[in-house]
Amino acid sequence: MNGLCRDGRVPGAAVLLDRMVEMGCAPNVITFSTLMNGLCLEGRVQEAVALVNKMVEKGLEPNIVTFGTIVNGMGTFNVDHQLCRMN
Repeated sequence: MNGLCRDGRVPGAAVLLDRMVEMGCAPNVITFSTLMNGLCLEGRVQEAVALVNKMVEKGLEPNIVTFGTIVNGMGTFNVDHQLCRMN
């Protein structure tokens, strides 16, 4: 996951996340946060926030890394905080 994101292959990392779920391998906070970071690095902050919400729906709690990733992405790309509401 991290390797795909660092290599700029974030769509491939998203597919990997879906395949993990299909194969019964439950992603954890680190997995989700890694993909969120990849999305934020590409300026796709709103998608990263949507992924936080998806993670919470699956019963996982965001940690300091998760929130730091989102805040950093919002600051880097000057994203209006009103556009990125977390549930």
